[in-house]
Amino acid sequence: MAMALSIVMAHKTAIGPLQDALWEELPGIKRVAEVAYTQPTPIPVILSWDRTIKKEDLFFLSEYTEYLRQKLSLGWKVSSLANYQTRTWDESWGEKIEMWSAYANPMLIAADGFSMETWKKQVAENPSVFGKYVDKQFRYLTILVGPPKGMNQFDAIRELRRVMQRNYPPQDGTWFETIHSSVSDYLDTDFVPYRENGWPEILVGSLSVTETLITWAFFVDVDIKILFGYFLLLPFLFLVFRDPEYALPVWLGTLFAFLSALASVWPLSLIGMHYSVFLLPTLVGGVMIVSLSFNAQLMEDIKRCGGVSTYAEWKTKAGSVKKSVNHIFRLTLVCFLLFGLWYQSLWTAIVMDTVLAMGALWALMTQRFFLPVLYFLVKERGWKTPRFLASCAGILETAHARFVERKVQSIGSWRNISIYSALIVSLLFAGACMWSGRIDTNSRQIEFLGNTYAKTMLNRMADLGRLDIISVFFEARSSGDPLLDERFFRTLSEFTKQVGHIADVGNVSSVANQIAYEMNRTDGLAVSFEEAVKLTRFGAKESGLTGWTEWRNGVFVWIDHPMKDAMGINEATRKVEEITNRFEEIYPWLRVSLFGNNLHYAPLALITAGQAPWVLGTSLLAIFLYYVWMTHRECKNINAVKGGFVIAQPFLFVSSVVVVMMVVCGVPLNIATAVIIPVVIAAASDANIFPAQEFFLLVQQKYANGNAREIAAEALRLRGKAVDIDCTGNIMVLGLLLLSSFTPVWHLGMLSCVALLVSRWWSINFTLPQLMRAYEQKQRKEVTKHETMLGSVVAGYRQHDWRVPQGTWLF
Repeated sequence: MAMALSIVMAHKTAIGPLQDALWEELPGIKRVAEVAYTQPTPIPVILSWDRTIKKEDLFFLSEYTEYLRQKLSLGWKVSSLANYQTRTWDESWGEKIEMWSAYANPMLIAADGFSMETWKKQVAENPSVFGKYVDKQFRYLTILVGPPKGMNQFDAIRELRRVMQRNYPPQDGTWFETIHSSVSDYLDTDFVPYRENGWPEILVGSLSVTETLITWAFFVDVDIKILFGYFLLLPFLFLVFRDPEYALPVWLGTLFAFLSALASVWPLSLIGMHYSVFLLPTLVGGVMIVSLSFNAQLMEDIKRCGGVSTYAEWKTKAGSVKKSVNHIFRLTLVCFLLFGLWYQSLWTAIVMDTVLAMGALWALMTQRFFLPVLYFLVKERGWKTPRFLASCAGILETAHARFVERKVQSIGSWRNISIYSALIVSLLFAGACMWSGRIDTNSRQIEFLGNTYAKTMLNRMADLGRLDIISVFFEARSSGDPLLDERFFRTLSEFTKQVGHIADVGNVSSVANQIAYEMNRTDGLAVSFEEAVKLTRFGAKESGLTGWTEWRNGVFVWIDHPMKDAMGINEATRKVEEITNRFEEIYPWLRVSLFGNNLHYAPLALITAGQAPWVLGTSLLAIFLYYVWMTHRECKNINAVKGGFVIAQPFLFVSSVVVVMMVVCGVPLNIATAVIIPVVIAAASDANIFPAQEFFLLVQQKYANGNAREIAAEALRLRGKAVDIDCTGNIMVLGLLLLSSFTPVWHLGMLSCVALLVSRWWSINFTLPQLMRAYEQKQRKEVTKHETMLGSVVAGYRQHDWRVPQGTWLF
């Protein structure tokens, strides 16, 4: 019950991938947090026509704006030309009367004297709305919506989607209809705004929408497929183990370790380690592979000896498995330590590192303590396998035994020169792919959404340059009202002007635009600076824009940007920061702060891609050094360096193949695909350490009088089946991810299956033969050394003059 609650709460308290992404928060975001500004940035909703907008389109804008205001919950901000208040002349009574009215007021639009050309001219004169609420070609209109303060981002986007899709929960429906509506809403990972014939194209932007959809896609898609995969794993384990007393404990133990690791995330939220979208794939890829191998290897030993009756007997059967598990656990911690070292600037990576380490610990604890409990509980029940399943298991076991014997007969058929050639060629290919830049490291978040309407919609927003905004807080360090200071106003106007010249930047808006408009109006409504400030504030209040215009002693500048890829965002942000630094240097009384979670995306993506080769390289070096130490400790009969190199080869080969596959299949190196590194480590270590450790143990036991070939053959017989169970079982679960329509999920499934297959192939075919040759080579050296020493003694004996000199008395 506690585990179920923890898993539910881990999902409930989950955060977006861009939230809490960095170890040290960006200065601008910290500054905005210090002034207690919590209003979410606006989300653009675009009504796009394939023509110039007409009079009736303004009626539609007014109706749709009112619909959003009515249907969204209390606290939502909705702003468009339908409620943006401006001063205008009213001549309906025969005289000119100054009044406040919205730009798209239905009553004024319906009046006889209304002219679209006059209206366009009026809108174009106001830089505060022209380009922001209507594009400069008058082909689309924009509505800005913003969630209430403090509202969870996932809940906010889900509510917005329900309203825009007109998918409301039933008000007076049955419990079944209510549950069906809630489940359907949760499982929906797309965003398709409701649209009737004759309506404009309705587009929704912002990175908050993008990352929320990605999060849902990961959670829902991976959750469902992995859950289904676990159910498929159960009959597979019955096929390979036959009896319930062996199959069920492995299945339950693997599931328990995974769920325990997942449940551990919720307590970690107390120290700021929240569940995010990238934890689930790493848990599935890292923890499940390790746990299944731990459990399957030990249970195969128990099954081979016909089962056990007591826990004391259980402990005696662990043999080399216990040592192998300890080595894998230590190696996992070492690699995760390096992972955290290289990604120490990313809080997201530290969280992933911690959870993976906890997952490895849960896998170890399950194998040590919970697996024997499950085994004796199931054995006590005396359950029997269905006859059909038992027959299939017998056929499969016989076929696999023949396969292993064929592999035993072919041990040593691959010469070392062939093995090294394959390894060197793969490394050269991988190196060429990496250094030639064939792997795309420019993360494009929208591409994560795969074949969905949301992807098409968000790409359209990016093409329009309106996907999201770079938010800037422009404040005066001195006390007082900054907007009433003309120096502050001029500086703000110059800042917005310079920022507007940055490449890819679209419309730049701030309260300065409206103040300047009020001062320079040509329709007889121009006012002084102080009066313009008062009128601007009044209009913002009437339009519901107060939280988006100014806060305390500062104002906001909103910079439209396509936000299509990490490098583009990083370049634009860098240039904005250069301008802000220059302004702060020129004007010491000024403070300019960039803020918003979308600023995390570029450093998160670029650091991940930039450090990934170093993470992989240092991990491989650490793995090699660890295996050298392991060989030295476990087997004195093999040269430690050679033995360590042999066992480390699968990591090199699997890593090279994964890199080549990324190039061939066009898989980018981004935040999502970087999690394949733990999968490579887990797959290669699990497939390789168990046979190697069994070989070392047999050498120590002088099996077959020390005959190297017989030792390698027996190690393959003892560990080959469990390695195949581990590989096939994990592929069965992770292979379901290949059915996903979401790009990063598909990439994870494909690369994981490749890593597992290649690890198993290398382990079965090359690891034991090379250890056999290394052992034989050491034996030959020892024999040669002994023969040389004996020959020296004999030669010395023969060369010595043993004759007794004359005159010497022996007695």
